[in-house]
Amino acid sequence: MYGFIGSFSFSGKNETELVCYKHNQTNLVANSVEVDQLKLKRLSVDKFVNDKVFYEDEDVIIVIEGVIYNYSELEEKYAINDRGKLLKTIHLELSTKGLANILNGYYSGVIFNKSDGSLYLITDHITYKPLWYACFDETIYFSTDIDWLYRTLQENNIPLTLNLDGAYCLLNYGYMLGDVTPVNHVKKLIAGNIIFINDKNIKIESYYKIPEPNKSEEKFSEKEYSELLSKIDFAFKNSVNRVYQKDDEYGYRHCATLSGGLDSRLVVLTAAKLGYQTTCLTMGESKCPDIRISSKICNDFCLEHIVYELNNGLYLLDYDSAIIGNGGTILSPGYLHSYRLKSLINLNIFGAIHSGDVGDAILGGSLLKYVNQKTISLTEAMYGSDFLDGFSKEFKDAETTRYIDQYQFNYYNRGLNSAGNGCIATQCYTECSSPFIDKDLLDLMFSVPYGLVKDHKIYIDYIKNYLPEACNYVWDGIGCKPGSSKFKKYIIFLLRAFRYKIKKNVVSMNPYEKWFSNNVALSETFDKILHTGEGIKENNTQLWKDLLKRYSSSRFMDKSLACTLIRLIQIYDINVNACE
Repeated sequence: MYGFIGSFSFSGKNETELVCYKHNQTNLVANSVEVDQLKLKRLSVDKFVNDKVFYEDEDVIIVIEGVIYNYSELEEKYAINDRGKLLKTIHLELSTKGLANILNGYYSGVIFNKSDGSLYLITDHITYKPLWYACFDETIYFSTDIDWLYRTLQENNIPLTLNLDGAYCLLNYGYMLGDVTPVNHVKKLIAGNIIFINDKNIKIESYYKIPEPNKSEEKFSEKEYSELLSKIDFAFKNSVNRVYQKDDEYGYRHCATLSGGLDSRLVVLTAAKLGYQTTCLTMGESKCPDIRISSKICNDFCLEHIVYELNNGLYLLDYDSAIIGNGGTILSPGYLHSYRLKSLINLNIFGAIHSGDVGDAILGGSLLKYVNQKTISLTEAMYGSDFLDGFSKEFKDAETTRYIDQYQFNYYNRGLNSAGNGCIATQCYTECSSPFIDKDLLDLMFSVPYGLVKDHKIYIDYIKNYLPEACNYVWDGIGCKPGSSKFKKYIIFLLRAFRYKIKKNVVSMNPYEKWFSNNVALSETFDKILHTGEGIKENNTQLWKDLLKRYSSSRFMDKSLACTLIRLIQIYDINVNACE
């Protein structure tokens, strides 16, 4: 959310109207620029302003929205202190693709060459700062804020129509696959890609793809394994230093999310070991493991701790904020708890909100079990395969051939398209970061043989050797401390399953079923959304039947999937009769 919005005309004079406005009371920085073909407006959160370049000279227009961690290294290498001129120099020397490759951070950007009228749209290697675009009548519209893009299309008399593939992504997964959105012609620029526009031609090129996991059976001697752990330690500490030093560059205090998981504590405790003091943010139902574990960590390490108790699910009543924030591309609840927490805190004194995002995807998490699965199945990670037939054949074919294997499919979709929900919410107020997205660390971890990464083996060994204090606390994902025996983990698993059967969600951070049952306002809000959506039935009978089927489930998440899609259609007056 926030950032920039623009339009580019292939046929000369650009007469489009751009819509951008404040979503909340966050302090913003505003800029605009206009040439014959290009219109650009920026409304960016007033944080890390020197990283967010808005530059124009006689040759180029360059806009970067986000945070770049290796600016200082590049400034030293090129002996240029002006970051706009620095980016221009690298762009002209190495090409836009080379520039994107050399930048290490999270961002989206625009580069316009005045000499030949060429335009480049860029997003980072994991789409931490998403870029959305749509092409109509020889004009491409683009924005880092999908709400602005939807409303800009409508302002220019372009009606929004429902994309059934995107709609059924929401109903089946709770997030989008590939570049699709719930609105026809509106797409997301896939991680590590660049759009190149010149002389009415549009070309999308990849500059970065996640490396294919190392499937070799390579054996390591004790010395070689120790050296590998040392390399991981160097890379991870270097990454933590980069994101924390960026806060220091602007005089901000450090802030990070902390849960009962492994990834977030690794970030916070590594930062503590490097001498940084972090204020930790935790959210969850009262007395849930996330709050208990994080509180003990903060107490033991003398860290400030802000806890937001999600009791009764009251934050879920603000359903529309999620739709406006993520454009209905991701299930609403995961957005709302992050959005609500950030709205309650004065974030002006803090820098980026650091997290352990993507850590599990590269250091031995559940996604890695798909490494050897070459045949891609669309039913993986679905809430239920009831609506698989809702996808068009063209969409199914595209999504089962876009990736090299099931792991890559899950990484880009479940790992990136889904996990970015909380980050988009954070960007309404400040920036966000994760040391795990560092390119150097990613490249190193993907070079490690799969046999060492699976089941968190090398992750646990690394922690035992370099951050043993992190093993003193229960890992909520397994219910016991990291490094516990398989027997103990199995016993804990059985006990958890038994307790869940007796009293559902007893250990959950978000006991949705309990909240929905106990909080009348919540159930009434959802029922009202369903009833006000009955007009969909007149225009698309099958879609309405599927929405009713999803909502009739006893599971809260199923109801939420239906409500997210219904509210999206209502808020933006999306035509469901003109589906493609």
